[in-house]
Amino acid sequence: MPEEWSFAGGQQVSHALGKDDSLSFLCGANEAFNLQIGLCPSPTPLSETEDEFRNYAKSQGYTALEIGRCLVKGSVHVWARYYMGNGAWTKKYMIVLGETEYSITATCFDKEQLAEKEKTWDAIVASFHLLSK
Repeated sequence: MPEEWSFAGGQQVSHALGKDDSLSFLCGANEAFNLQIGLCPSPTPLSETEDEFRNYAKSQGYTALEIGRCLVKGSVHVWARYYMGNGAWTKKYMIVLGETEYSITATCFDKEQLAEKEKTWDAIVASFHLLSK
């Protein structure tokens, strides 16, 4: 996490997140970043995850959809970048580790800054790992 970021709502780094929990970050006026955790008892193939997100994005009216893959913890995972409207460019990373899905959503409200913000988001996601208790 970049030094200038902090946890929203007074959350602590040591906060033990459980299933169906979320964590939001305070990162700047033109940016939002959050992590949501949920159960994923039977992971779907990556191509199916991509298709499901394409359908979801279409149903929500998102445009400029681009889908790709990233490497986290030695496994390949899916990401999707899209325009939500009202100046919001978003990139969602869908990471499944074991029976848990980590949905990381990053949003930039200034298209001119999107490429630079995305480099930071990609680096954060690439370093994502679970801490042992």
